Amino acid sequence: MNLNRTIRNAVAAVLTVGALVLGVAAQASAAPSTPREVVTAFYTEGFVQRDIAGAAQRYIGDHYIQHNPEVADGRDAFVKVLGPVVKDPKYSTSIVRVVADGDIVVVYAKSVYDGKAQAVADIFRVAGGKIVEHWDVIQDDPGKTVSGHPFIS
Repeated sequence: MNLNRTIRNAVAAVLTVGALVLGVAAQASAAPSTPREVVTAFYTEGFVQRDIAGAAQRYIGDHYIQHNPEVADGRDAFVKVLGPVVKDPKYSTSIVRVVADGDIVVVYAKSVYDGKAQAVADIFRVAGGKIVEHWDVIQDDPGKTVSGHPFIS
């Protein structure tokens, strides 16, 4: 009888540890939940890893408002305009910093196309776990500043 109880306790302990390990693994691979996490995942996948179509499908909402004067509203318009640029081997982007305030998230990034760098501030609004609105400000990197400080840092 003692042997049966010991075996039952050992099996229960193994199952408990297994459930804890699976729970931690599920949390680690869970979808982004905060606006900052959503936008950071979107930007990393879309611009840094260059999968605009996949990132747009995962993170842009069905009703996407675009304030960039060269891009129409909607996920498809975004992918149509930005997809070819991001896929170009002369293009690269790195995230400098991400700032979040409630549902608004700003990504400050350095984009380089054909050797020419630009500072980019992309501003996103997130609702229901999806990006629903976007603004941007883009400025060429002059290379040299009066202060001697780097322009993009």
